[in-house]
Amino acid sequence: MSQTQTMNYFNLPGISNSSLSTFNYDPSLYYKMYITKEVVKKESDAMTLGSLIHCLILEPEKLEERYIVSNLEEKDYPSVMMLDYINTLTQSDIQDEVAYEAAYQKSGYKISREKVRENFEKPANQAYYKELLASTGKTLIKQSDFDIAAMAVSKAEGNPQWDNILPEFDSWQCHNELEIFWDETIEKEVVQLKSKLDQIFVKCVGDTVHVKYIDYKTDSKNPVHKYLDTFDYYKTYRQMYFYKKALISWLKDFYPDFTNYNIQFYICAIDVVRIKSLIYFIDRSYILKGQEEVERDLSSIIWHHKENKWEYPKTIYDSLELNGNLTLIDKDFYLHV
Repeated sequence: MSQTQTMNYFNLPGISNSSLSTFNYDPSLYYKMYITKEVVKKESDAMTLGSLIHCLILEPEKLEERYIVSNLEEKDYPSVMMLDYINTLTQSDIQDEVAYEAAYQKSGYKISREKVRENFEKPANQAYYKELLASTGKTLIKQSDFDIAAMAVSKAEGNPQWDNILPEFDSWQCHNELEIFWDETIEKEVVQLKSKLDQIFVKCVGDTVHVKYIDYKTDSKNPVHKYLDTFDYYKTYRQMYFYKKALISWLKDFYPDFTNYNIQFYICAIDVVRIKSLIYFIDRSYILKGQEEVERDLSSIIWHHKENKWEYPKTIYDSLELNGNLTLIDKDFYLHV
């Protein structure tokens, strides 16, 4: 049964698309991030900007409780090493010599500790330090980043493609940041799954529930007309299929009188460098590709839990057990001979 929750989504149990993608990349990293929790994923500047854009589009009412815009001008921001130094320092409850030493080691400075402390006392660095202390529990962002986010949101929301994607807009029911939790039986094991979906639009017509899922993706590398490269690189098709599983579970619970679902997937790609936006429909071919990979990984992750083997993927263990060695094969070669 699927359900929505009011608790902190990230603290609740369940395999998500993000954790499954980590598992697909490296089971040992999945083990350290999601089982022992000895590795914590750090949000990059690009991810922070993406999160801000998501908040502006999907949860603007929560902007003030999540973010504080810095009063510093761009030229007054600390250097990269000083940023690390100050950020590490503010993580300590007490700014004593132990905290200063930890900050020094983390920042990677090669100059003396005394010189770093002297630089730390400069007015601009102290201003940033005080702003960071005042923003505890929130994310401190530059004014320039906020301006970029606001322009990108305006471009995305004003995209004329919406007229074709969501005709008769007021007839659709909208859900933002929808959290779905459900159980599935995989390999005779009951597995908890969870998803947090950006935006869905729902409309019932006859005996069919029509659903249009919108996922917002920010990109600081490729222009939006080359979004397919980004889509393939990050294997986003896996995410689309995982969300399809979540949506079907949710629809069965919240629309029990309907048996027909017409689910369409779209990605609103946002270029935060050139400030452009294009919206892409996800073809069925990619959903099926995602299905093949996701179902395979869900089956494998159960094996890893049972065997408690996390150093390598199951396929590596299988090959070593069967052959005693590993072989690199160029599949394209055999396709052309």
